Amino acid sequence: MQNYDYKKNTREISVPNDLKNKIKNIFVSKISYDANINDIIAEFLIKNRGILLVLGKNIMTWTDWRQLKISCLQANTKTFSNNGILMEFLSHYILPNVFNLHSLLCFEIPSYENPESGNDLIFFDSNCELFIFEVKSKVSNDFSKKELKNKIKNAFTSLFCSKEIKNAKKIKIARDSVEEGLDLTEEEKEKIFYQLDKIESSEGNIIDLVDDEYIKFNICIIGNGFDVDDESLIYELPSLINTTVYCKNDCCYKDKDNHICMINQLEKMMVLNIINIEFNRELDLVSLNSKIADLINLEGLDKRC
Repeated sequence: MQNYDYKKNTREISVPNDLKNKIKNIFVSKISYDANINDIIAEFLIKNRGILLVLGKNIMTWTDWRQLKISCLQANTKTFSNNGILMEFLSHYILPNVFNLHSLLCFEIPSYENPESGNDLIFFDSNCELFIFEVKSKVSNDFSKKELKNKIKNAFTSLFCSKEIKNAKKIKIARDSVEEGLDLTEEEKEKIFYQLDKIESSEGNIIDLVDDEYIKFNICIIGNGFDVDDESLIYELPSLINTTVYCKNDCCYKDKDNHICMINQLEKMMVLNIINIEFNRELDLVSLNSKIADLINLEGLDKRC
């Protein structure tokens, strides 16, 4: 995966005219290998130590490896449609390769079992602008257009409607990364700190920052493919984004009869990039998790020296 040309395999889709005031860009990145994708991802993460790149870490202790192995083994005994943690970690690695970004989240003690609430991923670019990504994952046998639309709308509402978007722990990780883990000038540090302060001060009303020129909101859908052609997706996106279709059923601001948001939250939403990252459809989390655990065992990474 380290030598894969993510940019070359990413294409841009035209944004529908009705949504140009809400979406700037739409991309699809297809990641395809001739060999088994589950083996490739597992070997990248474990044998090639790609997990360090994914997490922004310099080293993993034997307890870190053990925690990862146990998490993967436990995931295989549960009923689930996706593992948002592994997919989020892979997005953490792939997105910078597509957009020339740098991560602000260098995880010291990542949670493999339970993802943190709030901002999924936070990046910055050469201008010290912040890129917040809301990541939604799908690894299942449902390749329908409805499933993709559901994920896109769910990402929008998670990004702008959730009160958990302001996550103190992740903002602290980002600040620590700026202070100690990244090679930045004092001027660059101050710029990034200023943007992080604005996010933290938003008190959950993240949508109030949509017009900020230095904070960019984005969504990422990652999984094992969808049966959707560009033309039909473009045709149906306006009705998806502009109405309460696929909004949470229990939302108290949802007018179910007229399919509108009663506080006009949908009218205020604005994202810079929607990116759909699709792996080979042979991607299977049970096989992937088992392979990760096997490689950790094989290399003895979780054994106390």
